[in-house]
Amino acid sequence: MFKIIILLVFIAACQSGPTALPPVFSDTSCEPPCWANIYPGETTEEDLRNKLQDLYSVKGDSIFSRPLEGFDGIYWVFADGSDGQARVKNGIVWTLGFSSPINTRLNLTLDQAIEKYGDPEYVFSRMNPNSTDWGAVTFLYPKKGVTFSYATHVEKIKYRGILRPETPITGISYFPPENYQEFYEKFYIQPPEWTEEVVNASIYPWEGYGSIAEKYPTAFGASQ
Repeated sequence: MFKIIILLVFIAACQSGPTALPPVFSDTSCEPPCWANIYPGETTEEDLRNKLQDLYSVKGDSIFSRPLEGFDGIYWVFADGSDGQARVKNGIVWTLGFSSPINTRLNLTLDQAIEKYGDPEYVFSRMNPNSTDWGAVTFLYPKKGVTFSYATHVEKIKYRGILRPETPITGISYFPPENYQEFYEKFYIQPPEWTEEVVNASIYPWEGYGSIAEKYPTAFGASQ
């Protein structure tokens, strides 16, 4: 009996360990960009808070508010240590975000994300070709209201410039597809550092795995 108990504890630990998929993937109540029956563009802030309190995957005492880039920001922490956030505008959820703790990954790989969302429409490359310690690659689904990103600093040095099936994902965002243009202008064009010209020059159709510098060369830092 003692051996059986030890075995069950070991199995439970493995299931809840670092290989467990993040909560954004475990929810099957609705299709992206909806999550846990929270619909960007429709769900009110009050409903958002009520739903978060009822979710077993969310630490109830972790929910708090503070301004976020011109929005009302609602934050929470999941039981697995990953973070969630919602941008609220005029009392309505505008975006949902799911991210890893600082300097870590989201227990999610690029091939797992593509299996869930399909092939990306576009890739936005911000990896400085002269410094693999800095940068990110974002995978865009304008028609689905989904983006997810890979931050190069969390990967091993020799693989930072290469997209592979096991490349770690560090953040996911959901938004109403009809608001993509506003989403794009708000989060991808950030003058004076980021101009629309440079951003557009760093967005490419998805061409699969491989060298970022060859398939998705960024315009950021290219002249340095």
